[in-house]
Amino acid sequence: DLSTWIETTCIYCGLDGYETDHVIPKSRGGSDEKSNRVPCCPSCNSKKHNKTPKEWLGLDNEEVFCGSERHMRLVRLRRLEALGYE
Repeated sequence: DLSTWIETTCIYCGLDGYETDHVIPKSRGGSDEKSNRVPCCPSCNSKKHNKTPKEWLGLDNEEVFCGSERHMRLVRLRRLEALGYE
């Protein structure tokens, strides 16, 4: 079922997500509430560390990416926005 897939799929890359990421890191004032937690694979969780999704994906500045890389970063951000995260 779709809700099970969403709950076990990494929000950032689509792989199996058996860890939990705090969208707004706790070290930066984010809460431990369910509304601030998303499923995440270990690789993405480690790489994101204490950044916001926009910072981690490099979409918080004027940095220019090649077409396909920028597209994938925007797809990941759209997944979060669809769930109500910015």
